Amino acid sequence: MVAPEAVRGDKTAQEIAAGHKTHPTQVTTLKRSIDGLTGVFFWQGKEGRNQGTPRQDREGVGRI
Repeated sequence: MVAPEAVRGDKTAQEIAAGHKTHPTQVTTLKRSIDGLTGVFFWQGKEGRNQGTPRQDREGVGRI
């Protein structure tokens, strides 16, 4: 599978593409897309540190 190899970073995009008969640009695009998904689960606040998950933040809404 291409995605785990791309995320792992053991091989270059050219090596992965050659092994799966795809274009290196597709491998690079896939890796960038997956790397961009980390913001869905974790994000940084103004202080630059992990602020938790969206669910944790919503649980505190409405509490005094």
